[in-house]
Amino acid sequence: MPIYMRLPKRGFTPFNAKSYAEVNLGRIEDAIKAGKLDGKKTIDAAALIASGVLRRSKDGIRLLAKGRADVQS
Repeated sequence: MPIYMRLPKRGFTPFNAKSYAEVNLGRIEDAIKAGKLDGKKTIDAAALIASGVLRRSKDGIRLLAKGRADVQS
């Protein structure tokens, strides 16, 4: 049997790929309206975790464009 048939098939997923936490703008907007986040301060990973929007930040955060971007409190 040829060696290429004996080796396991792994696919094309890089072993060092980063995993990002995804957040919609709508969830951030709801947290600001509920008073969990302060819209006037900088919103970073620590603020999102403290407010309960995220559980963990993983390797970074991806902001998805679902919701309104012009939130004012």
